[in-house]
Amino acid sequence: MFFCSYPKIIIKYARALDPIFIEYCKSYKHGGWDKWVSPSHEEVIQRTENYNKEWAIWQEQIVGDIQKVLGLNFKRTIIDVHIVSGNPRNFSNPIIIKSGYPVDEFIDVLSHELIHVLLQDNNNIASWECVDFVKSLYPNETKLTQDHLIVHATLKCIYLDTLEQQDRFKKNLKRSSQASMNDYYVAWEIINQLDHKQFISDYKKWYRKAGDKK
Repeated sequence: MFFCSYPKIIIKYARALDPIFIEYCKSYKHGGWDKWVSPSHEEVIQRTENYNKEWAIWQEQIVGDIQKVLGLNFKRTIIDVHIVSGNPRNFSNPIIIKSGYPVDEFIDVLSHELIHVLLQDNNNIASWECVDFVKSLYPNETKLTQDHLIVHATLKCIYLDTLEQQDRFKKNLKRSSQASMNDYYVAWEIINQLDHKQFISDYKKWYRKAGDKK
């Protein structure tokens, strides 16, 4: 049964991981990362502090809205968010995010990754890794696009229906259109052609049925 609870989000500089990611970025030629110059240690620490301050403003509303929209609860009470100097692609398991984002964009990225975490926490019924419902609707799309349909539908619901921030939604679309991988933007294009609320409702019906079978 769904109830509204809030895991503690701990955003911290990943001191042990950072040297590994810095070296990885220097050897990653796609997207010009091999020419990337890492920020100073002091810069990364300051950015992490700024992220914490901004997230404190939004945490309760965004985390609560993500759970309400999907009708699911996080299974963990603490979620660590690791900040590294640079990373060509953010991770959700564990959450690893580069330090180069402006604070408002960081909030959007973290919200995105938290939706993945919520679905992973409910892997037995609702994981984005095994949703035959989505695959049956869009069999010709890449797995990355399929995986992000429910993520983007949820984000759209939060941007437009709860936060009522049309400009923020438009900025997210623009960033996706400029990403090196087109799969994310394709997912947005699909969701924007649908009734995103109905898509979420149909998705929830699917995993409720999956839960009933257990």
